[in-house]
Amino acid sequence: MYQEKYENLIVEEAEQSVLGSILIDGDSIKKVAGYLKPEHFNNEANKTIYKTLLTLYRDKKTTDLVMVKGHLKTTSKLKNAGGASYLADLINTTPTSSHIKQYAQQVVETSIKRGVYKELKEATADIFDDNKPIYKTIRAVKTNLERIGQQPLGDKPTKTSELLKDYYQTLGYGKTDLLGIETGLAKLDKATLGLSGVIVLGGIAGKGKTSLALQIAINACTKTPVLFYSLEMPKRAIYTKILNRLAEVKYSDILLKGRPYLSKEATDKNLLGEDSDTNNLFSKGEISRLNKAKEEINRIGQQLYVIDKTDGEITTDKLEQQISLIMQEADSKQLLVVVDHLQIIPLTDYTDLKDKIDSLLAEFKGINERTGATILLISQKNRAGYYSRGLEALMGSASIEYTADVVMFLDSKEEKEAREKRDNDFDDFAQEVNGNAPQDIDLVIVKNRYNPPKTIKLSFNGEFSTFTEK
Repeated sequence: MYQEKYENLIVEEAEQSVLGSILIDGDSIKKVAGYLKPEHFNNEANKTIYKTLLTLYRDKKTTDLVMVKGHLKTTSKLKNAGGASYLADLINTTPTSSHIKQYAQQVVETSIKRGVYKELKEATADIFDDNKPIYKTIRAVKTNLERIGQQPLGDKPTKTSELLKDYYQTLGYGKTDLLGIETGLAKLDKATLGLSGVIVLGGIAGKGKTSLALQIAINACTKTPVLFYSLEMPKRAIYTKILNRLAEVKYSDILLKGRPYLSKEATDKNLLGEDSDTNNLFSKGEISRLNKAKEEINRIGQQLYVIDKTDGEITTDKLEQQISLIMQEADSKQLLVVVDHLQIIPLTDYTDLKDKIDSLLAEFKGINERTGATILLISQKNRAGYYSRGLEALMGSASIEYTADVVMFLDSKEEKEAREKRDNDFDDFAQEVNGNAPQDIDLVIVKNRYNPPKTIKLSFNGEFSTFTEK
């Protein structure tokens, strides 16, 4: 049945009428040359003739019967084009050249339909191939159909005046200063108008990148779902960091002493019916804060999804699928994705880090554009980055300058002082920087699509994983 219908996707008469129109009136090619391509023709002879017509047109030569036949003969393609008699028939069977645009649009539209048919036919075969993951098939179909659908149909671009009404509908009402996701840091929100697009947060190891990203994620959970991909730390460490921040109880104390209090295994009641601490491991203030933090993390947990290595290999295909499922379930147009961190995402197709990062950034930008999710990528600084606050500081950063919407760095006081010394011994430098826990730290926005570059002064309480603006 489908094979019979496929025959309807071959428009031999329309193809011939396009060619005949140009042979009759050489100027008519100007109406279609901008969008009609040789590959749109199904018949190989017609394809060969149209290639010749385009060549003559672009060489500013006449496109009449004599010139076309001579060019085909010179290039030994006259036989492939059906011969001299076929060329003459094209002129005789074309009623008028004035309808060339309609003929050409029919050729292009039918070519697109053939492309869609072929893509879906191949996808159907892939569905029954157990060696091909279904999500890769879906991704390939989606990408290829979008590419096929982008082929122009010969219409002129739309005038700006006709698009302004829709554009005005995208603007705000003045009721909020933000277009993207609120971070909880007022100066950062003002600088970025709220996080949106692809954002890169860089810094050296151990200086609070994960803490800042987690703080932003916790704040975002009040209004939007958050997917936190933790490729270094297990879920347990992320949950502990959240409690550490919310309760202002030491990270190590929560790990070593937290179970009786958070699971309520060892609490008892006194004569007044109040909770009684039988272990005396925390102060009353700490116990109270832990209880409040437990309630808060339960509330946050309704919107927060933490993914670690125990959940299987993280791929961009899987990530996009999870984003779509969560946004659909939450009926939300916004979602924050945090990836910690960019350089260790598994991508076996690349051995060179630069090529890997370039590919990942392109894929994340595509995911952002297709789903509308905001993607925050944590990135390590490279060796040169210890001495730099520029874009070149990011490890494998060739595409970041062009792809990311916002790029920012955490830059500690110790780093600035070490840069001033400019010690050539990298190991001594790294040890000096990493050996100090920063209190004052700059958040340096080096690229921002929405506002000029900016430095925001922060104070970092490393004990409780908390950043505040100064």
